[in-house]
Amino acid sequence: MKKNRKKKLKRKLSKKGTVARKKTALHKSKQFKLEEAFKDKNHLINYQISYDPIELDAYKDIVPEDIKEEMGFVLYPMCSNEPKKVIKRLLELINIYPAYPKTYNYLAIAYAKMGRYKKSKEITYETYQRFPEYLFAKVNFASICLENSEFEKIPIILENKFDLKLLYPDRDVFHVVEATAFFGLVGRYFVATEKIRRAQNILKFMESIDSECHITKILKKEIKQKLLVSSIKKKILREF
Repeated sequence: MKKNRKKKLKRKLSKKGTVARKKTALHKSKQFKLEEAFKDKNHLINYQISYDPIELDAYKDIVPEDIKEEMGFVLYPMCSNEPKKVIKRLLELINIYPAYPKTYNYLAIAYAKMGRYKKSKEITYETYQRFPEYLFAKVNFASICLENSEFEKIPIILENKFDLKLLYPDRDVFHVVEATAFFGLVGRYFVATEKIRRAQNILKFMESIDSECHITKILKKEIKQKLLVSSIKKKILREF
């Protein structure tokens, strides 16, 4: 059963991979310019966005290849589609490979999909405590702070670095999921702290790499709502 599921998932992903490789080639020819989104107007952000899987050097040797395949092709889809069934296996893997952060991230996703938000937040916080340099640990914990209106904590979590290249200067390639997750958070933080122009520049960038991503759409909606509220307030003030 598992082997058949694996084969089906691989076939699906291989089809997507053809499109993905084309997109990667397109984006690798670009140098992304985000200087307008940041305070330092002279700062130029240059890096590539990949649509193919990326394994970071710091974590690539922690788990064997068959476990990586199981996580990518089987467990990750199950986090959304069959979260109850996947939790036992994720806990087993955490017990065997406690230094692999991706498993904790998947576990938090699974609990959230089950509606167990408190447990999901506990896992998110634990992941950040264990792996403070792991991108998704930063993003997920900062997202909780954003939800709780604890805006002052977000620059601390991100080390006052609101771009991937600033946060990870040794990396030149980032996966599209990393980029949308990170910049979605940064954009929403800018909206919440009344930095709309910077949020709009972030949105332009996100639309250029994945306009259909739900995170891109959320940011777009929040910017629109903030501008609408601002417009109504100005109108009321003019009338008085």
